[in-house]
Amino acid sequence: MRPHQHAMSSAARFGGKWQDYLAVHEFIDSTKVCCSDPRHRMILHSVDLGSALVKIAFPDRFDTDDLVQQHVIEDLGCARTLSEWLGHCRRPKLPRIHPDALPIDIEHIIVEEIAGVGEAASDWVRNVCDLLTLPMAFAPDFGPESLCILANSFGPALVRRVIGPPVEVSGVCFDPALCAERIIFRLYRSIPPMTTVVYALMSSQQTRSKT
Repeated sequence: MRPHQHAMSSAARFGGKWQDYLAVHEFIDSTKVCCSDPRHRMILHSVDLGSALVKIAFPDRFDTDDLVQQHVIEDLGCARTLSEWLGHCRRPKLPRIHPDALPIDIEHIIVEEIAGVGEAASDWVRNVCDLLTLPMAFAPDFGPESLCILANSFGPALVRRVIGPPVEVSGVCFDPALCAERIIFRLYRSIPPMTTVVYALMSSQQTRSKT
């Protein structure tokens, strides 16, 4: 389904105009920018991580859990979680953390980034890092493997949308998206394309629709 079709479905179910819901459904489908086939859904079409990210992106809404669940079920036929998505993957095909970044020390990464951008931006850096590492909270059985869900080429764009554009902090320009790029690079020594993540899905995982 297209975002406007999900929005019309929301209006029929929850009331109001379809335009009231369009932005939320466009956000959930925003990964199509990086991958045009249904596998793009792996990143945001989950009722746990996806809901958490939509809630952050639309903090003034109180219906985000319902909207994400509706969207996911309409596209997949079930309320899939992030762990279930990862369980459908060929795990060796997922992007691997660079050996030099192991064992992962998130606090050390934050300290390194703050040293580069200045102490005044410390809260911003932590917000970016917290966002990028959110998959580990919802897929603990996969540990650092789950980081690739957001730590990829889509991650900086997501950070730009959720956290915001560059800001001036104590006279210095801080760019959250650039911060995200640097954190991802520290983990992988590259910025993995989002397609390398979603293409790890096994052919046995089938979605109900094709777009």
